Amino acid sequence: MTHSGAATQAGTALPRMAVAFELLVTVLLLWWLLDTLPPQWWAVSEAIDGLPWRFVLARLLELFTLLVLLRWVARLGLGAADIGLHWCGARRSLAVALVWTLPLMACLYLLTTHTALSASVPLGLDWSRLDWTYATYALVVPLQELMARGMLQSALERLLPWPGPIARWGAVVLAALLFALWHWSFGVPLALVSLFSGLLWGGLFALHRNLLGVSVSHFLLGNWAGVLGLWTLWS
Repeated sequence: MTHSGAATQAGTALPRMAVAFELLVTVLLLWWLLDTLPPQWWAVSEAIDGLPWRFVLARLLELFTLLVLLRWVARLGLGAADIGLHWCGARRSLAVALVWTLPLMACLYLLTTHTALSASVPLGLDWSRLDWTYATYALVVPLQELMARGMLQSALERLLPWPGPIARWGAVVLAALLFALWHWSFGVPLALVSLFSGLLWGGLFALHRNLLGVSVSHFLLGNWAGVLGLWTLWS
């Protein structure tokens, strides 16, 4: 590589990193907003209106984050296939996701029915825990996966100034960390669970570049955890 070529590459690396930094800071600030509101505010708001305002605000922030990510997807020239919106390899991505998901569901069931994780939180299979929020999960999950894996992870992979495989898996880790931050306001346990699940779904997306498998896995594991009472324990 000539001196001028090296200088050109170095010159383009700086704007790429500036874009990545701006993207990360924007997403971080959006989700730290949830933590700046004191618990007393949530308690008073829900007592007055009977509405889960933390849930509602989280959904609004997700929509705002989606707009931010859409801007960077367009700026980076990422197409529908780049962010996982295509049917190519959908069956394989779904099959591999189920291979990971179904055993994890079985492990969660055994964990909650045969161990005493918490004496203060009743655990175990209870279908009466189902409510309207479980139905909205069918819309929330694809949106979260589109943002966290399809847009954020793909954008980070394009922006990171590392060789291909390192950038791919580095983007998986960074996107999983931010995914955990999105759940931080609901408690540290849920954030840690989100980190590990984000690594799983990020790895699956990196291998298949398709949102179907990770969305189905997210929907099944999330609702299954709720039916088992784990959402109460984690948050």
